[in-house]
Amino acid sequence: MVLGKQHPHYGQSLTGLALTYFRLGNYAKAESLYLEGISIKEKVLGKDNPGYAISLVNLANLYFHLKNFEKAEPLFIEANEIIEKTYGKEHFEYAFSLHNLAKFFKSAGKIEKAEQGLLESMSICERTLGKENYLYSGNLSILAELYMDSGNFAKAEPLLINSKSIDENVLGKEHPD
Repeated sequence: MVLGKQHPHYGQSLTGLALTYFRLGNYAKAESLYLEGISIKEKVLGKDNPGYAISLVNLANLYFHLKNFEKAEPLFIEANEIIEKTYGKEHFEYAFSLHNLAKFFKSAGKIEKAEQGLLESMSICERTLGKENYLYSGNLSILAELYMDSGNFAKAEPLLINSKSIDENVLGKEHPD
């Protein structure tokens, strides 16, 4: 059975190959393959599909790595909107998407947007999963980094202590992270 180039599995194959080129440092080839995969997923799955959103995030991560924040930002935002529409605001996937968007905003120097996204992600985590999970801990750590970057060490310290405690409880003291 031949599925052809207009099948989501072919688009997924392109994504895997693009990731390989990305890791090898061949960013132009990676970009080309990511764009082709996005085009296929848009045609076959539609723009409201989480698979399409993941493809957008993959390309956004490439642009992010290249410090091309102008190209990365709209892709991250569009993917986040798709995830929100698909899963709703009270779902782990949306909290994770907000976490990733906040990390982008932090790196792009959009501190207020980063803080807002982290706090919202933490709130969703707390309501849906509780505080004892890696995403909540990760949000605490990044929020602490934001505060440290602005010189507010007093605000950062309790967040880092809490994050460390959660990681010890969830991952164990011997975990490399």
